[in-house]
Amino acid sequence: MNKLLLTLSLANLFSFPTNLILRSENSSLTNKRSINSRYFDFPNKYLETSTRYEEKDFSTEINITNGPKIWFPTIKNEEDLKNAQWRDFDYDREKSSNWTKYYYGFKKILKTRSYYDGIRNIPPNISKYAEIIQGFVDKNWNNHLNKNDVYEMKIELVAGNYKMTRNPHGYSNGYPRAFYLSVDDDSRLTKIRIYAKLRTKITKSDQRRKYQSSWYKWRNYLQNKSFITIDSDTGGNLKTELVGNQMSDGFKTNKQFLEDKITEFNSKNRNDLTLQYEITSSNTISLYLKGDNFREKLADEIKIYFQTTDKFQTQELESRLNITLRKWVDFNTHATRLVDDVLVKDDKVKIVNSGTTRNAGRWITHAPLKVSFNALKDETEVLKINGQRVDVLNQRFETNLNDNRKNSSDNEREFNHGYQPKENKKKRWKELSFKKWI
Repeated sequence: MNKLLLTLSLANLFSFPTNLILRSENSSLTNKRSINSRYFDFPNKYLETSTRYEEKDFSTEINITNGPKIWFPTIKNEEDLKNAQWRDFDYDREKSSNWTKYYYGFKKILKTRSYYDGIRNIPPNISKYAEIIQGFVDKNWNNHLNKNDVYEMKIELVAGNYKMTRNPHGYSNGYPRAFYLSVDDDSRLTKIRIYAKLRTKITKSDQRRKYQSSWYKWRNYLQNKSFITIDSDTGGNLKTELVGNQMSDGFKTNKQFLEDKITEFNSKNRNDLTLQYEITSSNTISLYLKGDNFREKLADEIKIYFQTTDKFQTQELESRLNITLRKWVDFNTHATRLVDDVLVKDDKVKIVNSGTTRNAGRWITHAPLKVSFNALKDETEVLKINGQRVDVLNQRFETNLNDNRKNSSDNEREFNHGYQPKENKKKRWKELSFKKWI
């Protein structure tokens, strides 16, 4: 088992350097892997599409100058008019006066269920006007109408100058006995009218589907890890707060270290989504990705490991180490009463605050004292005071440092080190004032 060594030459809690601490090889406060963590796929709701159909009507009129003649059935009398049955022919306007009817603008009507059929049905003798229609449609429809969306279409080829008058001929008891037609068969093409009904398929998709690529970039970056390791000045968990002088000493909370880690992730993996977190327990978080009008959970039950810092270890050591000083008579102050002993630092010995072996320095005291140190549960620490190993019992180091000097003028000998009194000679404790180096 690897053991850590702390060389301690009496240190008072108040004079410890803030970064003096025992540190393990792993320097992690937790070891258990989270088996409940999980990462989520990009939400399907942003990939779904909705479909609806939008109805539109379109109509336009094209004026023709010096157009060709349109072929019409021969209508010379009322009988021809009846036989024509109008079919795909009609009049543009009709006016009645008494028994007389006036018809204006004979027109041929082409009805189809698609734009392309309508073009193909234009009579051969005016086929060049099919090109006019096509050009017009291409110019005026393409920006807002799709020819493939046409489900009903009507093209009117209008001979606007064509006229027909139905006049009464003879009367009987005030009623016409017959009618005759007068025809002005100017059948030149003067107008083209187009009517169309369109049904447009509208497919709507969520604009936030654009985040799908960024989502999986984050998953690849995090590699589906079930844990995140952060530094810790305080130990404890994500809910541990700073206490005492920790804030003024520049300590950070575990939550601050977590925020630093998330900021680091966002800096290294820049894309359209920002990584966020929510604390779900004392040592687990959920991860979220945020975009414009978008915030979804990427992962949950992510374990947080705490990697100890020097500040943490200093704080942790101070809470486990206890030095009990006694009283002495300080004749230098001409006092005759007992006063509290105070440790005095020996600047000739350098304090070592890093590595697996730490040295808390060398200190001067004036009376016997007691040192106790609470060991870690795994008992992987070794405590030495003045070169002598202190045994651990039930996770506790404890020893008394006694006065083993030959006489009170010995200022170099350490407690419990370098001198063993003879068995037949009792230790002298009668001197109320003495000074020793430890």
